[in-house]
Amino acid sequence: MRTVLYTGIHQKNNGIIAWEYNWENKLFSILFEKSEVQNITYLCKSTDAPYLFAAGEYDGQGMIAVYRIISEGELKFLTSYIYKKGTFSHLQSSKDGRLLFASCYGTGEVLIFSVVAELPKLEMVKSFMFEGSGPNVKRQESSHPHSVYLSPEERLAIVSDLGADRLYMLSIEQKSKTVKFEFEWKATPGCGPRHIAFHPDGKWCYLLTELSSEIYVFTYEESWKNIQKISALPESFVGENLAADILVSKDGKYLYASNRGCNNVSVFKIEQDTGLLHFCKSVSTKGWTRAIELSEKEEIFFALNEEYADSIGELEAFSMNGGMPEQAVSNRRCIFAYSFCAM
Repeated sequence: MRTVLYTGIHQKNNGIIAWEYNWENKLFSILFEKSEVQNITYLCKSTDAPYLFAAGEYDGQGMIAVYRIISEGELKFLTSYIYKKGTFSHLQSSKDGRLLFASCYGTGEVLIFSVVAELPKLEMVKSFMFEGSGPNVKRQESSHPHSVYLSPEERLAIVSDLGADRLYMLSIEQKSKTVKFEFEWKATPGCGPRHIAFHPDGKWCYLLTELSSEIYVFTYEESWKNIQKISALPESFVGENLAADILVSKDGKYLYASNRGCNNVSVFKIEQDTGLLHFCKSVSTKGWTRAIELSEKEEIFFALNEEYADSIGELEAFSMNGGMPEQAVSNRRCIFAYSFCAM
C-alpha cells in the first residue's frame, strides 16, 4: 500500500515535489519534481476529476498552474494563468474541476476561474474586491482573504477574511456556474479567520481563526447561525500560537486542527446530532504544523511542518486508531514546504 503526496515548496526556483509514502516500511521517498510554477503557496486537487492546481509565482508575478494527474500520480502540465497584481494564498476547486476559486491575500480580492481542460484554458470569469481592517495593526491593516471553501453540495463559497475579521458568503448557481455575493458575517475583532471545514452531512461549518486560535461552529442549512466557540488549543498550553489548518474526517465523527507555536494537532469529537465539538486529545508534532491531510481511507494522518525559527520543514506520518492519530511512525525532511495534498 502507498499514498502519493504533492508538496508545494515556498522557495524561489522550487516547485512541486511528489512523494510516495510506503505503508509497509513507513518511509517517504521522492517520486519526481515539477517546476512550471515556483515559490508555491497552495495546492489543491479536484475530488471527482484528475486535476491538481498550484498557486505560486513566475518571474515575480502571481501564477496558477493546472496539471492533469495521470498514471502512478504523474503530473502533466496543462495550462497556467499569470496575475500581475499579486499572489494567491489559497485555491479551491469544484468537485468536477470546472470552477476554481483563488484568494489574493495581499490585494483583498477573490478571483473565480472557468477551467476548460480540453483546450486547455484557465479563464477568469468573476472577481470580488473586499475592504476592511482589524485591530491587529501588523496583520489586519487591510482586507486579507485567506481562503475560500465550497460547501459539500457546492451551493455556497465562503471567504475567510483574516484582515477584516469577516466571512463572506457567495452563492453558486450550479447550471450556469454563476457566483453572487449574498451576505457577510462579522467575527470577534482581532480573531483573524483563516480556514474552514464542512461536516460531510452538510449541516455544520467549522471556522478556524489564526490570530485567536479558536474554532467557531455554525449551522447553515436554513440560516447562518454561530452555535459554539471553542479554543483550538489544549488547556495546558501557555504561550503564543497561530492556528493553521482544519480538517473533518469523512465519517464526520472527528475534527482536527493544527497549531503553530503549540506545535500540535488538536483532536475534537463531533456530536452527531448537534455538530458541537468536545476536545479529545493533543497530538504533538515536531514543528510549526501548517497543513494536515488524511490518506484516502484515513488509515494514515499526515502533518506538514513549516520551516520557521527552530522548526524545520518536514513531513510526518501518524498511525490512526479509531479516528485518533497516534504517535508519529515516520518523518522526512522537506524544506520550505507550505502546502500539500494527498492522492
